[in-house]
Amino acid sequence: MHHTLSFLMFRICCSRLYSRLATPGQRRLTAFCFPGQGTQTVGMGKDLADAHPVARRTFDEVDAALNDKLSHLMFNGPLDKLTLTANAQPAILAHSIALLRVIEEKTGILPEQFGCYLGHSLGEYSALVATQAISLSAAASIVRLRGEAMQGAFPGTLRPRMVALLPTTPAALQPILQSVNEQFAASATKGTPTESCDIANVNTPKQVWFVLLEAAEAFGFGARVSKIPPADRFAFFFVLRRCAFVPTHSQPKQQVVLSGSETAVARVVDAALFSKVARRSVDLNISAPFHSRWMAPAADALRQPLGRIKWRDPMSPVISNVTAAEVWPKDLPAAL
Repeated sequence: MHHTLSFLMFRICCSRLYSRLATPGQRRLTAFCFPGQGTQTVGMGKDLADAHPVARRTFDEVDAALNDKLSHLMFNGPLDKLTLTANAQPAILAHSIALLRVIEEKTGILPEQFGCYLGHSLGEYSALVATQAISLSAAASIVRLRGEAMQGAFPGTLRPRMVALLPTTPAALQPILQSVNEQFAASATKGTPTESCDIANVNTPKQVWFVLLEAAEAFGFGARVSKIPPADRFAFFFVLRRCAFVPTHSQPKQQVVLSGSETAVARVVDAALFSKVARRSVDLNISAPFHSRWMAPAADALRQPLGRIKWRDPMSPVISNVTAAEVWPKDLPAAL
């Protein structure tokens, strides 16, 4: 699954957010973007829960939906258990919605006042909760199932790896990918998993991340970025002033994320760097090769549960990871 979202992120302080929004009944091109897996860290959400009752109630709601003290794991660790996909995904969802509700409470903003909501991978579920297309408890349950299915889809005999290569393009990497995958397929032993590498994400050069310093101060973290807990830096401070969805073919250089088995990904990365197809690589903090061919069994496992959910019309448009277009309730099971 290739993620073709392309957008420009602007730094907007939370204290000025409400003044930038339209009056009731109107909508501006302002959007919220939620993060995906990899932003989890021990202590995530604890300061929010201690300072804001609405955040504490949000974490309690997720705990009840899962029949599990996920919030205790979020606040206290250990990190290796929190990083497990089945825990990390509902934890990031819970933290994103807790922070959203604090922002809503402080500013009085409403979901329908934003141009759109979107999110990276898992973050798409946060966007659907934010727009009331699905309840938080239902989303937490399906995200826990999603995490379990994704973790179980990858064979335990191989090690997963995801790497961001930049700057580069899918077209430039394709010959290397094809060669590496063909080599592993030719040497595969019957009955054992075949090493492979796929393109998981395509991020355009207009993706720029900003930390909202004024928002950090408003939430009591102080004006210095170093004082903001890592999870709180990335969990919700992706506020967009404008969304510009640009087809990937129109972008000369991009960040391309590879996903697959460790050996295959390493071979593609080494070849790309050696041949100057990319200049540098960045490893991602993951526990499974997301958005690769290995996730096909997880997609099959989720098809029926997603189809049983009674999706509601979102209060504001939700942008699909796959198409970069607005997604409708009838299309959500297939899109997710």
